[in-house]
Amino acid sequence: MGDRGCIVFLQETHIVNTKYLEMIWKHNVLSNCVRTNSAGVIILYNKQFDLVYKYADGEGRQLVAVIQNDETKFIIANAYFPNDHKQGIVFAEQIYTKILEVQTEYPEHVTFFAGDMNVCLSSTDSINRGGSQSEVLLSDVIRNNNKVAELSDSYRSVHADNGFTWKRGTIYSRLDYIFVSNAILSKISGATTDWAFESSDHASVKIDFAFEEEPMRGPGIVKVNTKILDDPAVVLQIGREIEEMMNQTDDSWNPHARLEFLKVAIRSVFSSKV
Repeated sequence: MGDRGCIVFLQETHIVNTKYLEMIWKHNVLSNCVRTNSAGVIILYNKQFDLVYKYADGEGRQLVAVIQNDETKFIIANAYFPNDHKQGIVFAEQIYTKILEVQTEYPEHVTFFAGDMNVCLSSTDSINRGGSQSEVLLSDVIRNNNKVAELSDSYRSVHADNGFTWKRGTIYSRLDYIFVSNAILSKISGATTDWAFESSDHASVKIDFAFEEEPMRGPGIVKVNTKILDDPAVVLQIGREIEEMMNQTDDSWNPHARLEFLKVAIRSVFSSKV
């Protein structure tokens, strides 16, 4: 599998000692796991790539790396979101901030952001699932940050519905995603889920790409044009739209969560105006 150039994103691994995995995989292993009974994320990738940057949080939930060779340049990010959607909003802001920082530092790199997001992004992503206002807000946060980071839902680019990755009784949900740079959406040749891949209550998500024998490059540096603030009418629009987004929160939110959501609101509103 590694010989064919694939990248594997694993969540909830519970593997602190990766020596055995490294021995049987024969390729490169990036791991962030601090406890054997919770969380843990791992990225497996071909040894043809050199690791030039790595970030891992202290909770075993975030892993962001930059890998490259002479022809190909990738930013790869793996996330295991908290079950609590209010915590998920803060978590999403943290990892997207890191991804955007790395995209700015490595503008020629294509981005893959995968993980167990523990959220349904739209009504087509679940059957018989009871939602909440916090889940709706988290899905908004992810969609808005994807716009800013120029990422798209790879599975939905192929299939308009289905693709559920978690089930319990009659409840079906799509909780696992692979977001990819818009620049390579046209290279996707297939998207599937596999319930038999491992003995888990989650299905694996597999996205196939057909790349020509040519160097792969990302979109370059994306900059916010602050001159839009010279127009008083645009300034008023931005203020109103940020206020509308903040009105979606309620008094149960703590100040830290409100601040993180405000950052998302500012980022997404500015992106849409530019």
